[in-house]
Amino acid sequence: IPKRLLRGIGTVAAIAICAAIVASHAIFSLVQTSIKGVAIVSQEDPERRWEWATQWSLPKTETLALVIPGLFGYRMDAPNGGMYWGAVGRDPNWDKYFAGKLDSPPPGFLRYTGGSNYLGCVVWLTALWAIARAFRKTHPTPLNTYTRRFVLFWGAVAIISLLFAFGRHAPFYKIVYSLPYFSTIRNPTKFLHVFTWAMLIISAVGIHDLIKLHVKGSVPQLQKLKIPEIIKKLRGFEARWVTLIWIVIGLFVLGFLVYLSATQDLINYLTSEKGQFDTATARQIAKFSQIQYAWFLVFIVLTGATLTLTVAGFFGGRRGQIFTPLILLLMIAELGRANTHWTIFWYYPEKYTLDPIVEYLCKKPYEGRVAIYPFPAPPNKSLLNGYYTIEWAQHHFQFYNVQSIDIVQMPRMPEDLRAYEMALFFDGSSSSLYKVARRWTLTNTRYIIAPTKTQLPFGDVDTLEFLNKWVANESNAFKPVLYFNLVPKPGITTPTKFEHLMPVLTSNGPYFLVEFTKALPRAKLFPNWVTIRDDQEVLNTLTSTNFNPHELVILSTPADPAINTNQLHSDSNCVVRFKNYHPYKIELETDSDKPAILLLNDKYDSDWHVTVDDQPTSLLRANFIMRGALIPAGKHHVTFSYSPPLTPFYISTSALVFTLIMLLVCIIKEHSARDKNTNQQIP
Repeated sequence: IPKRLLRGIGTVAAIAICAAIVASHAIFSLVQTSIKGVAIVSQEDPERRWEWATQWSLPKTETLALVIPGLFGYRMDAPNGGMYWGAVGRDPNWDKYFAGKLDSPPPGFLRYTGGSNYLGCVVWLTALWAIARAFRKTHPTPLNTYTRRFVLFWGAVAIISLLFAFGRHAPFYKIVYSLPYFSTIRNPTKFLHVFTWAMLIISAVGIHDLIKLHVKGSVPQLQKLKIPEIIKKLRGFEARWVTLIWIVIGLFVLGFLVYLSATQDLINYLTSEKGQFDTATARQIAKFSQIQYAWFLVFIVLTGATLTLTVAGFFGGRRGQIFTPLILLLMIAELGRANTHWTIFWYYPEKYTLDPIVEYLCKKPYEGRVAIYPFPAPPNKSLLNGYYTIEWAQHHFQFYNVQSIDIVQMPRMPEDLRAYEMALFFDGSSSSLYKVARRWTLTNTRYIIAPTKTQLPFGDVDTLEFLNKWVANESNAFKPVLYFNLVPKPGITTPTKFEHLMPVLTSNGPYFLVEFTKALPRAKLFPNWVTIRDDQEVLNTLTSTNFNPHELVILSTPADPAINTNQLHSDSNCVVRFKNYHPYKIELETDSDKPAILLLNDKYDSDWHVTVDDQPTSLLRANFIMRGALIPAGKHHVTFSYSPPLTPFYISTSALVFTLIMLLVCIIKEHSARDKNTNQQIP
């Protein structure tokens, strides 16, 4: 084996090992949060796991969107026909349905993303110039060996990354999918980030080469801006490259004409099961897509003309001062125009105006969570669910720290949370209706936002009566707090978005905030507890109609065995109060006449630690998924604090410092060698 090859392999291996050590903290965090204990990652069914991992794959036809911004739309909710209509994010079951393998439409996403990846004409054409130059060794001024290999390397990276981005739509992703941990990457289109990065690097080389060769070089300057003069100046490689560019532009123009002639076919596609848009929206989308194509033709013609003039020598001499600004102007104009469709302007004082419902909920958010009503509302009261999901859950609750049981987005649900939610899942049958209230009880869900009427198969019923009589099976378990309506904001006559609405308190509004009085408090002392090590038995007990969550807490990890819990204590005096509640530190004060389990209805994680009067004690897993701790009798100060292991962080920091020291040594050594050579050349 040649020593040069061995040296190269050794260098690459050393760099890879050093990079892995530097990134160990990030890798450790990623594994702990997104891989370890995640339900779908542990899925044993290979087909289902593959479908989950490749749902966000790039269809090969949508590669055109990398060249033509907006061809398939932009955001999912872009106005005026700009909404995304491609197939990235499509549930694989839809492809099975379209192929006739499923009898009914699946419930998953038909699409869920946006056409966000595009490079621009300047990047594409200058990158192609660099790649073409890298393959030319006979040019009068060829690229040096290092630059040529550099371009070819990043060209290979770009091609491989693009092939991997196709995901399930091509066979290439299966190669990398079989490698350790790569099967946990859910989004093959992430490889487009690498593709974009590589193309930008190649484009930078191309622009630098054009400046060096045709702007600052010794190429004769073009005197007259006439086509015959330009053609006369072009010779050899430059002539062939310019010809190829204009042939490609001509093909794009021809494609545009074909696209225009197929307008009705596009509308038919958009209104079919694969598009699922109404006719008016489909016409808007078709028109918008064609306009984006037209804008692309404008910019590719301008960019092609600029580069043609460049290689013809027009920007030589004094004109060279305008080349770089012109290229930047073209790039900013094209990408800036496309990026405007991604820019959303919000006046945040207006966007996050504190409404009366959120104001009530945010006073002491740790005293009770909030949830949306899970049962259907009559059609005339259907605005609530959308407003809650879009405005409250995603914006106002986050901004004002209102804690909700409803999950906005969690593609990697932990196994324990999934098992817990499935055990308490209401399947629509009357026999499981009690699980709705049981779930709210166990999770400290104290407030429900609901319509005042509930739509049932036999007609509309009063929501409060339905909750008390059928869900809780107990009178006065639910009581109204605030009645409200959703009305347009001042100055808006015809609301078209949920953000155009606002809640207003009314005495007889169609919606109301309901308090669930039987919900467990966020923190409670239990003098009675039982230890059950089997997780399935714990879930069965929690969901049993004979179990009273207000009297007994279930531990999955045993407390002090010396304490006798066989005798139930019904006359115990137990009090717990919050002193401080922060995301990483929770302080409580307890007072009890007997030893008790402190149940904190926040999710259990082994990186949480507990101290009682500043003395460490064991963190217990209570009620399957919550935190707990054994508290002795008497008055105590209890602190829950989150402190993940710092060893990976120390390793990464040490490796980074070592890398910087070695870099400094190399720089000093290079400067010393350069000074030595300079001194030797002095006569």
